[in-house]
Amino acid sequence: MNDQSTGPSRECQQLYRIERPCPENSVPIIASMPHSGTFVPPSIADAFTPLHLNWLRNTDWHLPQVYDFLPELGVTTIAATHSRYVTDLNRNPEGLLFGSFNEAVISDSMFDGTPIYRKPPDEQSLRQRLVKYHSPYHEELSNLIDRMLRVCGRVLLLELAPQIRTVA
Repeated sequence: MNDQSTGPSRECQQLYRIERPCPENSVPIIASMPHSGTFVPPSIADAFTPLHLNWLRNTDWHLPQVYDFLPELGVTTIAATHSRYVTDLNRNPEGLLFGSFNEAVISDSMFDGTPIYRKPPDEQSLRQRLVKYHSPYHEELSNLIDRMLRVCGRVLLLELAPQIRTVA
């Protein structure tokens, strides 16, 4: 990957990968892949149930490879490297911190009710995850949007996160 990102620190850069097109081919489009990451820090993984740790359901497996042609078309991409079970980047950090898969920033169970944790994390470690994993991704996404707005006057943000639907 041609990572030319300029995030706030090296640690934060490891939380996402940015692919930029050649400047002469750039178009005002950013594609975000918030659920493509698979890395779970050992301190978090240790609390997962064995089933959950081995499966990591609802990960957008291989999405960066599926869309690796986008920079050739002029599109800037940003892809998460950490699992959505570290923190779900599509959830509002001002909303439910820990709870249901469909609502919380950090899920306590899968969408079908299967538990994720052997022992739930404490409030302080949950809040630290927001600071360490959720905020840097959104700060960099905001920086990309702001830069593109300054240069182009407009930007289209594509959220490349497939929807999960239960079929009865």
